[in-house]
Amino acid sequence: MGLFQEVYIIPYAIRKRYYIVRGEMNAILIKKTLNAKPEKEIIIPNNSEIDLLADFYVSAKIKSDKKKVVFLSVYNYMGPGIKEFSKFLEILFNYIKNNMNQIIIIGGDFNMDEGFENNLKGWGELAKVMKDGLYRLGYNEILSLKFGQDAYTFITPNKKRRYQLDYLFIPRHIKIKDIKLADENQIFNKKPRLSDHLPIISILEL
Repeated sequence: MGLFQEVYIIPYAIRKRYYIVRGEMNAILIKKTLNAKPEKEIIIPNNSEIDLLADFYVSAKIKSDKKKVVFLSVYNYMGPGIKEFSKFLEILFNYIKNNMNQIIIIGGDFNMDEGFENNLKGWGELAKVMKDGLYRLGYNEILSLKFGQDAYTFITPNKKRRYQLDYLFIPRHIKIKDIKLADENQIFNKKPRLSDHLPIISILEL
């Protein structure tokens, strides 16, 4: 399965093989061979005072071997601002606390890094709040787990700075069989360029 952000068009060849749950600019793809058709999961209450918070995510629930697994694809498009994304994180933390009987996997393009400085310093501080909050709830951010401070998914255009803008949070009790980044040459050096972010690839044992 895959968590995708900034998604507009999904080719028919992909739609034929995957169940697709769409959000505003997010998509979750789950192989049809799993025989577990996903249902859309609501994280943000419909009566939310700030409706735009729902645009930050899409979520899907599947039932497999009597387990409930929720996949959450997040895209911080940085339009609303720090206050709004902070509120989204607060709702997410509460959702996790109230659903400890489910396996909840969270990933996506959060567009923030603890190393941000100057006019982006506020986003850097929020990145730390996000990671600390999920750590306290029993999660690991698996790219950081493997590479530490060397984890990155984005290189600035001048190639001077590397940041981790993309994250994959997994409950600590889930066995991780493999973690890696997509090949830079396959992503950055294709024409047309496939993306300016490196996808995180992981194999989990659920």
